Amino acid sequence: MNKQANPRFFTIEGIDGAGKDTLAKVFQLQAKQNPDLFSGREIFITKEPTLGTKTAEAIQEVFEKHKQGEALPSADILAKLYIYDRIQHTEKIRLELAKEKIVFSLRYDLSTYAYQSVFVKAENQEVFFEEVYQNHLYEKQGGTLIPKISFYLDISVTESMKRLHQRQRETELLGDVSNTTAQDFYEEEKFLQQVAAQYKAAMVFLKKKDAREILSFDASLPKHAVFQNMLQHF
Repeated sequence: MNKQANPRFFTIEGIDGAGKDTLAKVFQLQAKQNPDLFSGREIFITKEPTLGTKTAEAIQEVFEKHKQGEALPSADILAKLYIYDRIQHTEKIRLELAKEKIVFSLRYDLSTYAYQSVFVKAENQEVFFEEVYQNHLYEKQGGTLIPKISFYLDISVTESMKRLHQRQRETELLGDVSNTTAQDFYEEEKFLQQVAAQYKAAMVFLKKKDAREILSFDASLPKHAVFQNMLQHF
């Protein structure tokens, strides 16, 4: 366990369709219905990438241009954009932690290691991970936080795509067109297969680097079963 990890900050990670939003809402509901579970503390849910910030708009613009045929920036530039967005986001997280809340972030640093390293050649992966690590400025003023626990929701890409297609049908029926171009790009099946492998590599790197706690859970189980498995680690 990393001694610098914030005791009330948790992240939920996993490929698209793994159930991050669903599990966070289960935790939030249980905290309201059973206050003793979390010592009466409120659970605050946030997510990445953020929306409405200049950095988020810059990220979206990158993928809009890619959709029109322009090449994507290098992996390190993309990673820096997401990290800068995360550093700004961390200011918001710190404010909620100061109110004695438990904070869940749906995606945080682990996502950048996993998603952006797909664009890096295998022989350069360790160097890329190290650069991403240094750019996060963990636990430094103006930097990011180390979560108490990163919960990784493990799911097959086949099941992921099944859930994503179902979600797409539901949003279309509701007339919701809020999906971003970046989200569309990251939800391609071949890409998700690569990301799933890179998540595993990133978890090995971070555990070795700073002894943080990253726990993996079978996300194909019913949501309340996954919740109970996660709850055992609080």
